[in-house]
Amino acid sequence: MHNRLLNIVTEYKKEAYTDVILQKPDAQLIYHLSPQRHTIIDFFEWTGTEQVLELAAGCGAITEALAERAGFVCAITGSTDDQAVVEKRLQSAQNLSCETLELSQPSACEERLEQLRQTSCPQGFDVVTLIGVTEQLSHINGQILQELIQLAYRLLKEDGVLLYAGPNRYGMKYFAGAKEDRLHKYFAGIEGYSGETDCASFSKKELQRMLDSAGFLQTECYYPHQDYRLPLTIYSDRRLPAVGELKQEMANYDDDRMALFDEGHAFDGVITEGMYPFFANSYLIQANKGNGRLNAPDYARFAVDRSPAFAVKTAIRGNQVYKTAVYPEGRTHIAHICEAWKHLSEQYGATLTFNRIPEQTQDQIRLEYVEGESLNSRINRLLSRGDTGLAYELLEQLQQLLTGVPQTEFVMTEEFRQVFGQSAAEKLAKSGLQFQTLQYSDIDLIPQNVLKTPDGDQVIDYEWTFDFPIPVEYIVYRGLWMTAMENDGYEAFEPDRLLARFGIDRRKREIFDAMEAGFQAYVCGGKPPLRSTLLTMKRRFTDIRALDEKIDKIKKSPLGRWL
Repeated sequence: MHNRLLNIVTEYKKEAYTDVILQKPDAQLIYHLSPQRHTIIDFFEWTGTEQVLELAAGCGAITEALAERAGFVCAITGSTDDQAVVEKRLQSAQNLSCETLELSQPSACEERLEQLRQTSCPQGFDVVTLIGVTEQLSHINGQILQELIQLAYRLLKEDGVLLYAGPNRYGMKYFAGAKEDRLHKYFAGIEGYSGETDCASFSKKELQRMLDSAGFLQTECYYPHQDYRLPLTIYSDRRLPAVGELKQEMANYDDDRMALFDEGHAFDGVITEGMYPFFANSYLIQANKGNGRLNAPDYARFAVDRSPAFAVKTAIRGNQVYKTAVYPEGRTHIAHICEAWKHLSEQYGATLTFNRIPEQTQDQIRLEYVEGESLNSRINRLLSRGDTGLAYELLEQLQQLLTGVPQTEFVMTEEFRQVFGQSAAEKLAKSGLQFQTLQYSDIDLIPQNVLKTPDGDQVIDYEWTFDFPIPVEYIVYRGLWMTAMENDGYEAFEPDRLLARFGIDRRKREIFDAMEAGFQAYVCGGKPPLRSTLLTMKRRFTDIRALDEKIDKIKKSPLGRWL
């Protein structure tokens, strides 16, 4: 793997890493090269002056993000092969030093690390990171991690910060049948690593005891989902996930796994009982030696598997929401969202309220945080108690709000072809069907984005608003499809049945399916998003309940008497 990585970082610029991954998807390539690894660093605000010591740098995925955001980075790898990849990968970085130490023996490394501290920043490092340390070291257990945390404490300046990220031994995915990341065994951490020499994951309480023992004054815990390696969403104790927010996405791209139960439904239960922090799949912890800290939001979601022109970070801080362009190319998209608010507010008047934008800069907009229950959450609650009729009524009310403004006849445009693709345009033309359209179409006006508030229904996301003709039934289709996907398991909300109930037959669905495929390609710059790639990389996947049903059928068949 090291030779392969070294060849890639020698031959390609970092902007091409995603293309390399997509050519022949591989779990190790994704782990080491995907820009999605950077989100755990981008969760925090960096001033560009921080002096950072990165322990267990691996092949430089996190190093790359740190070097772009901090003032200086001293990266410590676990092997000379790792070091060679990091140095080639970041050969143009002027703010980086890199060397190899055996971190699984912390006491043997301390003298050299102290020398590096005195040379680089005599007062101590501003930040020390232990991100993925349980996967990078040749040997790891609780004692080694404790010693590394204590070592990090001594190397920090008086108001320095430690960033730790790693798996939770009691993470929901491990109960549901995923193997341990390092040991590749089922239930190893849950069973206390009985008979194992390595201990690769730690609970929140275990980590807190280590940090307290080292002398850290305060800690803040965050929860990367699905885990810390490729997180697209990061929660905090100030903003935990809501019921229905964590849906089942069992991408076992890195190892075989079982499916013992529906993780999304299980998460709903533990969230209701206030136990999510215990069952979170992984932890990101900021530990403060003194009064210093890295500013961080209460919540962040990263839409980074898009084209750079549309990549956006959405963060919640207190009662404000911020949408920020991840890359300079995204500034036009940020400005477009502001224009969308003006047009939609005029179009719908008092019928629908769209979340206001009180502040705008070149790279960012600020919106007011809206408290309320989403229409999708209300539908899920109704379905769970058997009120299918009322759930249908809520969808019908949204359809009426969506279509209750002036409409005109749909006509094909070049803008439609650019956004939804030539295939969708041809299917639409061949169908002979007539559609109506709105002047401004918010194709994300779906149940997940409509909140019930004391002041009425409010739309919180209108990022994908267009001013060219789009069949209004396509917007209805999107809302129904996504609602069906997030309420799977209810027969009445099976996609085909739900779409048919609202007048979307097979011919229309074929057109809208093509439109959706074209739109997703447009958003992702013509490339499949990483999340889709991960789902196609499944290793052996054993659904225990499905297997049990097959065994029952065999027992009842003529072959059953031989079992």
